[in-house]
Amino acid sequence: MAEIDEQIPKSLFKAITLKNDGRWLGTETDWDIFNLYERWKNLRYTDATSQQLTAHEVAGHNFGTSEEERREHASSFLKKTGSQTLTGKSKRNPETRDAIKIIQDSIASVFPKFEPYCPPGKRNKATLNSKRSD
Repeated sequence: MAEIDEQIPKSLFKAITLKNDGRWLGTETDWDIFNLYERWKNLRYTDATSQQLTAHEVAGHNFGTSEEERREHASSFLKKTGSQTLTGKSKRNPETRDAIKIIQDSIASVFPKFEPYCPPGKRNKATLNSKRSD
């Protein structure tokens, strides 16, 4: 067996062992926070406002369930507190900010960026051409 093992090429990369504790792809709480954040983003709120609303929702503020309800409650909430107001439960809330970043990083590590192949040396021309067509 030792002779056979010597003949098999070894990988240049070390194997990464994932623990079964959910750390690598985020915890259930991280995903809950991220999903709330995505719901706000889907309602066309900015990143900062979506994070702020998510932080308040995680802290117990009820914005409703339907899109109309959520928009209406968020609108009155933002008028009352100010959309740029950074309260204690705002976008600077580390729990919310970190959970969103963990999940975004996890998604980015799994899904590649789909960019057209461009041979070396032709990247500048392809980039210029794509900008001109926009």
